[in-house]
Amino acid sequence: MNLNLDKLNHMKELGLLDYDFFKSVLEQPDSYSKMRYQDNVGKPWGFWDDIANLLEGCKPNINDLHYYLSTSKHYVLNLANFLPSEFCDNFGLFASVYQNLSYKESCLVLHNKSNFNAISNFYSINEPCGKLSAGCLLAFLFCCFTNNVSFEKYNYLFKFVDESKGDIANVCDLLHSTQNNSEVNFNINKPRVALFVTGQVRSELTIVNNLKKALDGYEVDLLFSSWKKKGGTAIKKAQIHRYFTSEALMHMKNHGHVFDDDFVKFFDDERSNYISDLSHSEIEEYFDFCSECYINIDDESLAAFSKLSNAEKMYYHNSVWVKRLGKKFFNKYDIVFKVRPDIEFTSIEFDNMLKDISDNNFVTEDHGGWIFRNWGFGVGDQILIGRPRVLIPLLDIFDFDEADISCKLQKDTLRLEPYIGHVNIAIKSVINGFSPLPNSYFKIIFSDYKKLGLDKVLKYLEK
Repeated sequence: MNLNLDKLNHMKELGLLDYDFFKSVLEQPDSYSKMRYQDNVGKPWGFWDDIANLLEGCKPNINDLHYYLSTSKHYVLNLANFLPSEFCDNFGLFASVYQNLSYKESCLVLHNKSNFNAISNFYSINEPCGKLSAGCLLAFLFCCFTNNVSFEKYNYLFKFVDESKGDIANVCDLLHSTQNNSEVNFNINKPRVALFVTGQVRSELTIVNNLKKALDGYEVDLLFSSWKKKGGTAIKKAQIHRYFTSEALMHMKNHGHVFDDDFVKFFDDERSNYISDLSHSEIEEYFDFCSECYINIDDESLAAFSKLSNAEKMYYHNSVWVKRLGKKFFNKYDIVFKVRPDIEFTSIEFDNMLKDISDNNFVTEDHGGWIFRNWGFGVGDQILIGRPRVLIPLLDIFDFDEADISCKLQKDTLRLEPYIGHVNIAIKSVINGFSPLPNSYFKIIFSDYKKLGLDKVLKYLEK
């Protein structure tokens, strides 16, 4: 069953979103992940909400399915994502299935706030229907934390956990202590700033445009770590719109041309001709307002790095200068400011932000503080700003032995990969009693790759 948004809208017009259609969608294994990562490649962010709203508006009476499919995990997961109103209204039927979900599966349910409300209300007046998986309980408690819901009344759920609860109990104790932390604010006039710029550089460095103005008069040292090869040289067909102007893409579409492997290879070579490797002198020139520049540029093709996941690469670059200089080195700074090199600040109120930063909080790019999405509990990790005692532990997560406590919790308790974007930093924050402040201090955009125009496409078509 293809859940492409355009196709679904067409089916709606033809009256084809009937009982049999819904039955096939809800019974299908992994409908949600297929919908997000296969059926709608290239669609704008958030299309999955449009699909859920469309299906909610067309649903027939499916009460009979709730009863004879109530023990199907696929059915319950699909219902929670595509028809959350049905899931919430009938959660009592699905509780026993929900309680046996893994951490990852539980997050697919709980990222919808109405689902979380229905589940939290249910367990506030009903005991579980049998045992709870450790992953399910931890996902629920993380979600309580994210939604600022006290989970003290849910502590009784521990006795229903089907596995050793050691790690979970420790994390929950820390969550509780973090919720009740008092904050001590400091006022610093023109602090000394450790500016971490970490991650892959795209075709141009635009980060300094407004950041330089915001930090004017501050004493800033740069700690830079990236790859020698800039991003954007290898074109991905699923993200083709990021590499070409709209005029070029429209020409291709209007003339019936396809983005096949020959097309991609040709333009991979074309882009490589004008995107040079990253150099120390280029970084020093961009960050000429910094007093000291610590620059690390690694070759991503080396064996030590080539097998790392994208998340591991991010955590690696975050940690490079903490590992080399040592944690105590950063005690001389008042503020640590970590940012990706492909972010441009459209506005920033640095002085106002400093008034709110304390010894147990930090600022990220996210406007809500903690986040809880379909992949789980996390925190913004593109920008991190805080005091050294907070930020340095959050930057010092990576090692090749996966020894950090956040890695161990994810591997041993949640059965996940040891490094996941947004997640390790969130878990490390919780364990250390740090909380993110909702961001009202700056706005950003991500700088895009330098795009190829119609002239380049015409050159390709003439060959």
